[in-house]
Amino acid sequence: MKNLDSLKIASKLLKSHREKLNISIEEVSVELRLQKNIINDIEKGNFKDFQSYLFLKGYLTNYANFLGVKVNLPELKILNKENSADNNVDSANKKTAINIPLLILLIFLTLLLIYGHLYENKKENIVAKDKKNISLNSNPIKNPLDTLVFNNQINITENTDDLEVILTKEKSFINDTTNEELSTDVSVVINTLYIEYKLDSWTEIIDSSGNIIFFDLVKKNKSIKINISTPFEILLGDATAMIIKYNDEIIDIPYFNPDTKVVKFKIE
Repeated sequence: MKNLDSLKIASKLLKSHREKLNISIEEVSVELRLQKNIINDIEKGNFKDFQSYLFLKGYLTNYANFLGVKVNLPELKILNKENSADNNVDSANKKTAINIPLLILLIFLTLLLIYGHLYENKKENIVAKDKKNISLNSNPIKNPLDTLVFNNQINITENTDDLEVILTKEKSFINDTTNEELSTDVSVVINTLYIEYKLDSWTEIIDSSGNIIFFDLVKKNKSIKINISTPFEILLGDATAMIIKYNDEIIDIPYFNPDTKVVKFKIE
């Protein structure tokens, strides 16, 4: 755990130096454009919520540069090797904890399916009895909109260049009187974020509810297209060579530290 200890030492050094300079966490949050809970986790040495060491290292480096402090941070490969055993233990513990709720969920779903099957059988019997009571010579008036079909689909397509999420809604109205079918294919217009990569970069996109809707290493000469409404946040591991558009308008990347190349900014 030598390298993890060095990270915690760096955290204590940053907190101590901030307090000596009489700088509040709120001021650091505004200057570095980071959430206060991230700064608190860094100062307390709580790194379990950071999904990528690349981002954590960038945060620590930017924080140190802001305070004028020099910190020694371990390399990514060394840290991953030393923490792999701990990660395996944590994963095993999490799987064990999940087993019991999963078993309860499976039992609930099984009972729900059995109830649904019994209900459908009962419904079919009632419909069969009703049909016997209908006169063969009767000519019931049919509603022109007798059949209403709603198809809600979320299509996720991926090719060599783009990752695209498209939300579509289709409504079909069948006119039984004229035997004409009217179909309408309505595409819901959703704000679109487009990022084109000239270099490899870790990318994290967080929606207005704080949910991570995208997190991956995107290779160079690739692009992503995601439907998302403002406000949302973008975190880039390498912000030096990429094009960002929102609703076909180019978004300027704010200032980032040239040493770390990490940037996090919010689109209102």
